[in-house]
Amino acid sequence: MAQSAFEDYGRKVLKYLSSRIQNPEDVRELAQQVFLKAIGSFHRQDIREPMAYLHEIARTVLYDFCARQKREREVVVFDTEEVDKAAETFSTDLESSSFAADDLQELMRAIAYLPKQLRRVMTMQLRDGMSEVQIAAALGLNVDTVSRYIHRAIVHIRKTLRAYP
Repeated sequence: MAQSAFEDYGRKVLKYLSSRIQNPEDVRELAQQVFLKAIGSFHRQDIREPMAYLHEIARTVLYDFCARQKREREVVVFDTEEVDKAAETFSTDLESSSFAADDLQELMRAIAYLPKQLRRVMTMQLRDGMSEVQIAAALGLNVDTVSRYIHRAIVHIRKTLRAYP
């Protein structure tokens, strides 16, 4: 029953999840959770409306996923004195640059809204001045992974800065 349910309804579950989540990896992971939860129930009881049942499981899995994502996006509060000090440092380091304190504050806000792991890596690089190798060693990650996280963070930051001019 579980195999046929996947064959019959797998695309519909994926379509439902894809309509609510953008990341394809997350969609596949959540679809897998849906069917794993459903397998146990298919063996224990006769389900009259399998798609409705799978839809309910998908809603629950999706709700749990979104709640977990929200918890992981803890907001970082920056001390205004720290921001001003950093702005002064940037101003003296980049005298010819038009990089202003307001720009730095916007950048710090954009970093604050990054997903937890990306924010951690960017903070270690920008605030602590750590190299990718040092960050990888500190977090127990591969250097390539740290590099990918930095790239993703930069993409997120650019999108955020463009969205809020």
